[in-house]
Amino acid sequence: MNGVKIARADSKEQAVEFAVDILRAELELTLEKRGTARLMLSGGGSPKPVYEALSSADLDWAQVVCGLVDERRVPEGHGASNASFIRAALLQNKAALSPLVPMTNDDVNSDDPQRVARGAQAISADYLSMGVPYDICVMGMGSDGHTASWFPGSPDLEDALDMNTQKLCMEIDARGCDGAGEIKERITLTRPAILSASTIILFIPGEAKREVFYRAMQNYEAGNMTDLPVAALFDAGEKLTVILTD
Repeated sequence: MNGVKIARADSKEQAVEFAVDILRAELELTLEKRGTARLMLSGGGSPKPVYEALSSADLDWAQVVCGLVDERRVPEGHGASNASFIRAALLQNKAALSPLVPMTNDDVNSDDPQRVARGAQAISADYLSMGVPYDICVMGMGSDGHTASWFPGSPDLEDALDMNTQKLCMEIDARGCDGAGEIKERITLTRPAILSASTIILFIPGEAKREVFYRAMQNYEAGNMTDLPVAALFDAGEKLTVILTD
């Protein structure tokens, strides 16, 4: 489908090995070519063992700048913070030298819509200063077919998926979206920001999510990228590697 590569693992353990091998190789290549690398990361339980294993890789981690694919509108240190999760799961061992660009600030975490918009603009500026296009994006998928903070049913979904948007990051209202969990206010990279990456890994081990992924493939072929928004990644073509378990 459109050049997308699909790697099928026999177990979750093998899926983790596949992901770690790809990430290590891509980071090594990027560091060799340019001296720096930009690694964008998703939260969630599925990639945690990938990050833990990758943290011991022998890389020039001080030159690997990490960012987030999305974040809940909470301060770092909150139990639901993706930044805190990444610091605990990846930025340890050898990877402790890697800097992380957060996706939160006081304005974004306020209740004032004008401040939230101002805060999102500041975050976009920070993520632009990292350097675009990004090198690697690690994506996950929820059982509702969302990826990043692109939730089916969100009033902001169309804007987040708009390939003509000038925004790198934007605020998302996920109220009414079951897949968002308890914290519905989000900040996310937009679709053009993610599709700019040279390498995109979609890591979705587990039988239940595999079936959702196959439905998303069918939706993509039918031109539907909103019911299961993970389908919006498929335009990445050969830059996208999907890791599944059979």
